[in-house]
Amino acid sequence: MTNNTPKIKGTHIRCKGKVEKNYEQVPHSIFRYLELGLISGNDLAVYIMLLKNDNNQKLYAYPTVNQLSIWTGINSRTVKAATKRLELVGLIRKEKAPGYANKNRYYVNLPHEKEVLEKLVPELKAKLDLKISKLEIEAEQDKQRLEVISTYGRDYKSY
Repeated sequence: MTNNTPKIKGTHIRCKGKVEKNYEQVPHSIFRYLELGLISGNDLAVYIMLLKNDNNQKLYAYPTVNQLSIWTGINSRTVKAATKRLELVGLIRKEKAPGYANKNRYYVNLPHEKEVLEKLVPELKAKLDLKISKLEIEAEQDKQRLEVISTYGRDYKSY
């Protein structure tokens, strides 16, 4: 949040439960793509907007890059890069709209389930597992350090 961002009070309405607004359901397995580093947060924002605008009758989404840019708050160059990455990892298929030089059709695919995705990119899974194990070791070291501090106080090195 920058200094220019206005402070706004929240609605204090929970998103889950009996909410009477229109919400998009996002497949949980999309977050494994983030964890594995296959997509970025910007890519996820573009994917969600494409998913939101996927037309059930036509079976594709057709927003312009400028519309995606406005809806996501991401510049158009980054939106274009995001659609390329989403296409590369199989989350969307993009093709030119017939009769429109600067318009695309986006066919939005459901993400692979966690187990299937991990089999497709075992090297990324191994890298993530290593990162998780390092974080678990750090957490255990932090826990031990806090136990010592709570027992002896902040100057435990002098004991």
